[in-house]
Amino acid sequence: MKKRSFLRKSLMALFLAASLFNASSLPARAETGMELFKEDPQYGATGYPIVVQSQYQDGFLQPYQEERASQMSGSIFINNTGLYEYNGQVIYLMFSKQQKVALVTHNHKNSDGTFSTYTLYCDPQGRIREYTEESRAAIDAEIAEQLAMLEAEIQTQYGVSISHRKAFSVDERYKFASTVKEILDLCPAGSIRIIADASQAATGKPLKFQSIYIDSERNTDSGWWVDGTYSFDSNVVQTSGYLSTAAHELGHAMESTLNKASGKKLRQDFAAMNSGHAYDLNYYYDGAPLAMQEGGVPPCFKSGYSATSFTEDFADTFADAMIYSTAELQEAVNCGDLTAEYFQKVVYVKQLFNQYAGSAIFQ
Repeated sequence: MKKRSFLRKSLMALFLAASLFNASSLPARAETGMELFKEDPQYGATGYPIVVQSQYQDGFLQPYQEERASQMSGSIFINNTGLYEYNGQVIYLMFSKQQKVALVTHNHKNSDGTFSTYTLYCDPQGRIREYTEESRAAIDAEIAEQLAMLEAEIQTQYGVSISHRKAFSVDERYKFASTVKEILDLCPAGSIRIIADASQAATGKPLKFQSIYIDSERNTDSGWWVDGTYSFDSNVVQTSGYLSTAAHELGHAMESTLNKASGKKLRQDFAAMNSGHAYDLNYYYDGAPLAMQEGGVPPCFKSGYSATSFTEDFADTFADAMIYSTAELQEAVNCGDLTAEYFQKVVYVKQLFNQYAGSAIFQ
């Protein structure tokens, strides 16, 4: 089980994305509340700013915003949401990114101060039409078709399937499957197939991914502080969409397999590297009194949560072994962001996984 905690290399679920829609349905620019963009002289026939291809895949930015973004590190998402024109089409952008096979809700400010709401659909070719009661069935069928293709691709490439929440709409299911695909694409080549096969051999069930959220309101059947879970009985990883969360839960999925690969000495090996420091729930729960004492969390643990049990310690260590290269970890040690004691455990897990895989999967 993964808690909301410390900084890691992560990937947030792209549950809100950009889209396009037909320019003919738009009101005049002055009524859109886009006065922010009046300074840009480049406008198309519809009165909206013309945009150019940016460095973002399938995304667009206004030229002056792209220039400003390059000068403001970490601020590229600021004020980049709106309606734009590109090649004769008006484009609705959120976070400077256009996502296909997506529904987007746009609230338009009318001249009398009221708002009208449009739900728009961008198909795989980037064509736009309004999502209405009349078009709902046909569009949902198109999304379902694309979802089936995406799930088949994930299954073929990684040996992983998706278990969807019943409350999710077909659009939400497609977005979650897309998020899982992006997470898996970021993992070391070949690692997910190895984990899928190993966990299936250990549990007798295929590896599945499921959203930690039970509905689109981001409610969960776990505590609010839980980002992910793993069930050995069902071989299901629940994730909020972070790479670090998914990698942590995959660590739980691999614990029994790597324990066997170590000659059933995994706990003993960790204990040796922990230099006599014992696991204790009081490093994290009930006010974490041990973590607040002088000296805090022992340097062999990544965090107070890691120090609560071997299982969580191993899962956190596995996640870092999977996400970070040895060179990145060594740099973190040199910079004082990672302890040498914990680094030793991560390297050990890398070596153990590679030994089991028969190849240098974790670099």
